[in-house]
Amino acid sequence: MKRLTVFLSILLICLAFIGCTQELDFEDYVIVIPQNADMNVRYASQNLALMIEEKTGLTIPIVTDNEGERDKEILIGDTSRAQSATGALGKGEYLLFKKDDKIVIKGDGIYVGASCGDFINRYLDFGKDAQAPICTLEDEEKILTYEAPTTYKSVIFMIGDGMGENHITMTELC
Repeated sequence: MKRLTVFLSILLICLAFIGCTQELDFEDYVIVIPQNADMNVRYASQNLALMIEEKTGLTIPIVTDNEGERDKEILIGDTSRAQSATGALGKGEYLLFKKDDKIVIKGDGIYVGASCGDFINRYLDFGKDAQAPICTLEDEEKILTYEAPTTYKSVIFMIGDGMGENHITMTELC
């Protein structure tokens, strides 16, 4: 019985890592945003770069899509790259997939942040290694939908200093 338990434990660990052995060497990647990116895309790209730096120690440059194309890019928003050419997204929808050596992260409005968060939460291993393993991203476009939680553990009351569109939209969603 003990051998069977050990065998099943090892099998479960192996199954958990199937498709997760591909390594994403962040040193080779840049984050690409549209030249005319809105604040949602700019903030999402900055937060993604900061999270990667915090967890891996590597600084990922953020460039605009008017610069020359590189082999390995993380495309955030509607860039001019061919891999970013996808259909329109509705409210609450986002895309996260890999096409060639490009990782495409898109979302409708503030949901580009949800797509970046999904990328971080699903695919990055926050270990001590400079190279974080990443599960294989889908090779095809699959629209994902952000769903807000239905129950909350606590409430944070915020009084905004200058209520911009993002503040109001976030409040409406909650």
